[in-house]
Amino acid sequence: MADKLSFKKNSIYEEGYGIVPKKPMRDKRLSPEAKAIYAYICSFAGAGNSAFPGADLMMAELQMSEKRFYKHRKLLIEYGYIEIVKNRRENRRDNNTYLISQHGSFERVQNESVHFESVQNEGPIINSININSFNNNSSSTGASYIKFFNSNFGHLISQYERELLESYIHDGMEPEVITMALQEAVKNNVRTVRYVQGILNRWVQNKLTTVEAVNADKNNFKQKASKESRANAGAYKVL
Repeated sequence: MADKLSFKKNSIYEEGYGIVPKKPMRDKRLSPEAKAIYAYICSFAGAGNSAFPGADLMMAELQMSEKRFYKHRKLLIEYGYIEIVKNRRENRRDNNTYLISQHGSFERVQNESVHFESVQNEGPIINSININSFNNNSSSTGASYIKFFNSNFGHLISQYERELLESYIHDGMEPEVITMALQEAVKNNVRTVRYVQGILNRWVQNKLTTVEAVNADKNNFKQKASKESRANAGAYKVL
């Protein structure tokens, strides 16, 4: 009869476990924070090579600020230890899948300019990596919604917020439409990226991905509201 392995109640393995390879743990190019993120992702992967923990959950449980988390996660991507696949559900952005690389040279894709000093005063200040990313990856039209965000949302746009908004451009949305969604949030005094995401998701669902289409939809709504208002006024007169 074969022996059976089991864990006692309340065991640390009760909620699952994964395997952490030595290579990234001994890679001196990775910061301690990057290794912590990698080990966390591996703990969710179990015996497979993919994991689904959300960025918010990782930041909370690793007790890292958003700026610190994305800075060190970037190292894992650049050295080829993980890949990130952005999932979508019914035309909406859903969670990310983290693919753990099992083969490869693990040579850095970009230059060796990042240092591992401790992150101090982690407030709403964009670090040099993010600024370079804005300059290199944002078109002149794309930079306009970033500029509008920075001027009207009370803090400089974070890497997570930038990537979230940028994902709609990859789906075929005009950058100016993103600016319009930001303007709607400011107009309604709900200056959160979650609120903006809700507006953009609705527009994507309704195939409103151009300025012309959004403006046409707004005009249709105004005309419909005006007709209903006149109809209600007429009903009161009859009474």
